[in-house]
Amino acid sequence: MSNEYNKPDVPVSEDGDFVVVPTPKYVKKTIEEHALSRNHPNATLQDKGFVVLSNDVGSNSETMAATPKAVKAAYDLASTANQNATKPQTKGSIKSVIGSWNVNSTISIPADLRGQVITFVRLSGLNARHQALPVPLVDGITEQRLAGPDNNWVWLEFQFSDNSTHITVIHGNGANFIQIFYRE
Repeated sequence: MSNEYNKPDVPVSEDGDFVVVPTPKYVKKTIEEHALSRNHPNATLQDKGFVVLSNDVGSNSETMAATPKAVKAAYDLASTANQNATKPQTKGSIKSVIGSWNVNSTISIPADLRGQVITFVRLSGLNARHQALPVPLVDGITEQRLAGPDNNWVWLEFQFSDNSTHITVIHGNGANFIQIFYRE
């Protein structure tokens, strides 16, 4: 045996009846060398390896692992959202805006309507005069199918501030509104 690392350097026959055991000093040194090296694979969805722990509940990373703190935060957010979804809305009184809006017109409502449902009253003579539409949570364009047998639809662009909502009728078939109901 070599004394340099206490590593066995005697060839061992697989047919032999004896076993060569490395010394504790050799095992310890080998583990320390490996730990100091950068020869550690990262985990992927297909392969085992090391992961980095993260408390971020909004990450899309597939190479980081969520800590119990992150899991609890995500659970708490989901639980709160679930409770809010099952509570009846006790917002203010019903308000309305009267006007005439077609394609390229903008409706300004003096309230932040993010996440609410608003009701549009369409021009008389259409098969379905009232139309409830969900309001998105963020600025952007939505496509809504309008009720009735005529396959009417509308694209609405929503822009929000803390105390107002602006809805622009971008395009649509049957997009002719005369009144909007909302809760303040």
